[in-house]
Amino acid sequence: MQTTAIYSRQPARKHSTKRKLVQLTLWIEPLEKIEVQRLARTEGLTVSRVGATFVKQGIRQKLHQQHAVLLDQIIEHSINKHLRSRDDRLAFLLARGAFESGMTKALAVFLLKQAGVDQGRLKAMLDECSRKARTTLLRRTPQLETVLAEVAAWLEEKESN
Repeated sequence: MQTTAIYSRQPARKHSTKRKLVQLTLWIEPLEKIEVQRLARTEGLTVSRVGATFVKQGIRQKLHQQHAVLLDQIIEHSINKHLRSRDDRLAFLLARGAFESGMTKALAVFLLKQAGVDQGRLKAMLDECSRKARTTLLRRTPQLETVLAEVAAWLEEKESN
């Protein structure tokens, strides 16, 4: 069997049949071309391979920048969601404490009035209680430490659910 002249010459280069490549023509500055050629010679690669590597790196860098922006938004959303959840739990505790404190004060005033304490004496008692409350407001006692630990455990439990 005789081969025709078309098939008698070997192609200059064999291209991979596993991956499909397409040609891309670019216009670059002369100094950039010289640098690409120099890198190709230095690395023992083709100009095409070096150029393709630069294009891949540029694409990866661009995608990385886009993902970084999205990642920032995702992280910010997640943190805000977590903080909103914690804020809701803390607001519940604050509201409950304020409500019960108000109820206790109202009940104490009511009982003192029922016991016949006059208005001047009642005002003096309330002023004294207010002064004591301010001085002990930030004092940590063993009883308060126990309550704080229980509240912290409750917050962590709610946070993990």
